[in-house]
Amino acid sequence: MFSFGSLDGEGEHFSKEGNYYKGQFNFGQYQGKGRLKYKNGDVYEGGFNYGRYSGQGKIVYAEPKDGISSRSGTWNFGELVESDDGKPFNSASSLNEIALYNQSELIEETHSKIDTNDPNKIDLYFLGISGDGTQAVFRREIQFVESLFKEKFNTTGKSAVLINSRDTVKEVPLATNTSIQKTIGYLANKMDLEQDILFVYMTSHGSKKATFKLEQSGLSLPELSAKSLAETLKTTGIKRKVVVVSACYSGLFIPELQDDHSLIITASAEDKTSFGCSDEAEFTYFGDAFFNQALNETNDFVEAYELAVSYVKTKEQAKDYKSSDPQIHAPKAIVDYLGQWRDEN
Repeated sequence: MFSFGSLDGEGEHFSKEGNYYKGQFNFGQYQGKGRLKYKNGDVYEGGFNYGRYSGQGKIVYAEPKDGISSRSGTWNFGELVESDDGKPFNSASSLNEIALYNQSELIEETHSKIDTNDPNKIDLYFLGISGDGTQAVFRREIQFVESLFKEKFNTTGKSAVLINSRDTVKEVPLATNTSIQKTIGYLANKMDLEQDILFVYMTSHGSKKATFKLEQSGLSLPELSAKSLAETLKTTGIKRKVVVVSACYSGLFIPELQDDHSLIITASAEDKTSFGCSDEAEFTYFGDAFFNQALNETNDFVEAYELAVSYVKTKEQAKDYKSSDPQIHAPKAIVDYLGQWRDEN
């Protein structure tokens, strides 16, 4: 049935992404009871409101996510707010109450695990920033990349992550402007500012105002601007840097961050969007291409970028998406120095 040109009542929808919905519609949106099967095999059955999970419902994952095979209970605007599966569950409000009081302790604990550099070699330090806590893909991606770098680039004891997520609020510091500034400053205190390299990976949503989204449900967090990040890095005196930003419009970060000793890689051009930001995904498109695929083939970050561009382009074309057009700023000084670091390690 249609009403004013939009689907209304009982019906079916086959999306161009390969998902299939059967259930109730109102003004063209999933509204009421329905069953949504995703292309990857995940299935949600229950209530919908304005196209999002709402009321009683259950999602069963084709492959367990974070060790969980299904989630059920009461949903609101796509988020589980009350669990009925018998597992301990904290609402966003109760977790934010915890977050208000545990940040100093978590920051101190994170900093206490960072080791002083080895003066006899070039050390690589890693900082991961997961910005948007409303979609789990960013948290999964940062946790994967941190583990990858510990295994591949020996960053154990030289690594820190800041994550906005309901799942980690009790164990990991939130990503805020203050925590980012403090952690970069602490890493700088442990590094040889002239010799060592800081690798920063940031994943979230971006804006046309050259900002990086920092969001935790129930808290009001200012976004991180490219200018603010550049000022923080400059103030610390860290000379050699690799900064990878996976977000829409992330090419806007390059003019603020670029210098002869910084390799800057972005998932999109300054006027383009990037893809893969969904709560169910394990990776964003660029995060998957660069870290999960390309860095399994090479230790060279520039070469990995070139491979990632090819992987992303193929995936975008298959889905008929407009190109995100990833960008790179790769001055000879930092490229040569990274080659020296690889030779030593």
